[in-house]
Amino acid sequence: MIALNTPFYVLPYQQRDWAIRRADSEKAGVIRVFSDKSQAIKEAEKIALDAGTVLIVYDVNGQIERVTDPETDLKFKPEFQEQIERHLRGEEELIDFDEAMKALGLDE
Repeated sequence: MIALNTPFYVLPYQQRDWAIRRADSEKAGVIRVFSDKSQAIKEAEKIALDAGTVLIVYDVNGQIERVTDPETDLKFKPEFQEQIERHLRGEEELIDFDEAMKALGLDE
């Protein structure tokens, strides 16, 4: 499900910069301008998350590079979501952190 609030964009601005802009206004919607795209994205992610809306990032050619939806991005992978729901119903016990890391093959 995509958030319904007005989306934010990160897009090329003038010659070398990157702007964070609201989707509903071309000029008045420019929130901030950055010389570095990664800084613009980092700030825009915070703004969009706080607003509960979508962030659309464009590349230098004006093509959509990625879309970030806070509602979708905060959900767990389906297999983890199912395990959490089983636990909430009392059907499954949670394991401790070390056991979880071992089960994922991430223990060292």
